[in-house]
Amino acid sequence: MDVAAPGALGKRRLTIGFSPRQKAQWVTVWILALCATYPVAGLAAFMTYLMTKEVNATELTPTAVAAGWVVGLAYVVFVIVMILNTVRSGFRLDGTVVIQRKAITTRRVDLATAEVAGDRVATPVRVGENAWGEIVSAAVRARDPRTGVAILIPVRTPGRGRLPSDELTAIADAIMVRRQPTDPGYPQAQALAQELRRMAASPFPI
Repeated sequence: MDVAAPGALGKRRLTIGFSPRQKAQWVTVWILALCATYPVAGLAAFMTYLMTKEVNATELTPTAVAAGWVVGLAYVVFVIVMILNTVRSGFRLDGTVVIQRKAITTRRVDLATAEVAGDRVATPVRVGENAWGEIVSAAVRARDPRTGVAILIPVRTPGRGRLPSDELTAIADAIMVRRQPTDPGYPQAQALAQELRRMAASPFPI
């Protein structure tokens, strides 16, 4: 079994999640949603104020104004978090270290020393007008034995099939590059790496 030398393992983005083009599209959608919502919300608030003033002859209280500002700021924060999550989310392989980034967090696990196992990831899908189901896909679970940090790496994703062959091989190489037969968990890691290489060798991208 050929395993790449540690120095030969470079940096690469794993094809998991949104593509750069999809990220740009979703960021545009969120920005437009933010820009469109505030004028509509402002007009609705103004109309409500006029109706309330006419019927009850009362002014808006400071509490109501403060509540409106809180709701508005909460919506802005929500949109900013969604934009950050869209832009930042993704997986990278830096040598033997897999990096998972989300909106405001980053996780790192060294696959060469991690406890690895086959696992699954569930993706919710709509199966009816008011019904949801889930699609279960294969994944690699890697856990740092020192810190307890764990990352779930999908190797198949709904609608996109398996990861490209070079990425599957890179993950397998990162898992096995420094392991010895006497290491704890070696048989499980070896079996997982062999399965990843088998998937990479398949002519079918599913």
